[in-house]
Amino acid sequence: MVPRTASIQFTTPLGNSSREYLESVASREIAWIKTSADSWKATKNALQYTSIEQHSLEAHIASLQKYLSIIPYIIPNDFELVLPRIWHPDFHAGNIYIDDCGRISSIIEWQGAWTTPVFIGANPPLLLDYGIDIMMKLPDGFKELDEGTKDQL
Repeated sequence: MVPRTASIQFTTPLGNSSREYLESVASREIAWIKTSADSWKATKNALQYTSIEQHSLEAHIASLQKYLSIIPYIIPNDFELVLPRIWHPDFHAGNIYIDDCGRISSIIEWQGAWTTPVFIGANPPLLLDYGIDIMMKLPDGFKELDEGTKDQL
């Protein structure tokens, strides 16, 4: 099975740059909100509930500031997980070219590739990527089963 995402490991340790990277993303968003955001530009959709906070620039900034405060707690302590890697977002057999000797000659579809620590860039295996179309169906009569059997299923 070919993974959906490929990575190349760099040998230079990141140090605090994982933290700095996450902080820079939030800080960039806060700066953009303060200088360019229009709180009432959100599109109206009759089928989607929009709270007052959705139009509040202060609420968005407050959420980003909360995020900034938890960054030290979400960065893994495992050195391997904070190493920078180049991530290929569409890595599968159709994007790998093999030469006549059976060696990889090229990999295509690099648009969207990025460099990031493993804990940010890693995709879960397809087995864990639950979509509505692959969700398991409960057996017929499930509601009538005793609680022990339901738990076992």
